[in-house]
Amino acid sequence: MVDDKEIDRNFVGAVQNVESGVASIETEVKDGIKKFIDNLREKLKQFLPSTDNETKQTDDIKDMDQVDEEIIEVEPEYNSYVTSKQLEAIGWNDVTDELVEELNRTLEKYDITTVDRIKHFITQVAYESGFGKYRKELGKDSYLEGKSYGKKYSGAGYIQLTWDYEYQAFATYLILNAFSDLNETVSYQNPKNRGRDDIKNAYEKVIKLAHEKGYDIKKYTNIVDVGRDYVAENYAWESAGYYWATKNLNNVVDEGGGGR
Repeated sequence: MVDDKEIDRNFVGAVQNVESGVASIETEVKDGIKKFIDNLREKLKQFLPSTDNETKQTDDIKDMDQVDEEIIEVEPEYNSYVTSKQLEAIGWNDVTDELVEELNRTLEKYDITTVDRIKHFITQVAYESGFGKYRKELGKDSYLEGKSYGKKYSGAGYIQLTWDYEYQAFATYLILNAFSDLNETVSYQNPKNRGRDDIKNAYEKVIKLAHEKGYDIKKYTNIVDVGRDYVAENYAWESAGYYWATKNLNNVVDEGGGGR
């Protein structure tokens, strides 16, 4: 897990890798990232709100067959901000339709929907996960068990959650999001400014209330009960979007700052 004091330096370095193409990135990856950013700006014009009520004509586009091939069908629940072709262009590992759908759902849910927000988010995720190759903290079992947080609560997700209290906070956040009426009694406790006991108490309280109301929350409690393997498999993008939102990184980007 990256120390808070290294956040700005690490993220600025990651962005510079994308924008400036430093020599440490292989040539083809640099070219792919540049194309990704350029393509992303153009793609988002199709999905971001227009400045007027008229549909902009695309008279400058001559090859309509090519356009048809690139248009992604928009699901009712969310827009399509990033395509599989764009992820493949930057060298993302194991791109699947499900992965792209989950990415776009996460972008929509956590309002990572402007060009700059998406660019910084993808850059940070690529930096931390090796372009999607790693969804769990690396190391042998003996190494991870030797950590203060243990293997069960070692890093998981494209932006990695670490420590039991972060897993508890994440589960609490999702439960409150899924069952809004519980917010009347329980408040989310952000690890950024709340203590471990507060986070644990909120988690235990929301579980009790959910059970009393007959809500099925197993897919959320598994985050804590099973730990990192479950998060890495089921919430890799979601955990990254959650971290981004709870650190108010959209505002940081909008104000011209870095990422994580």
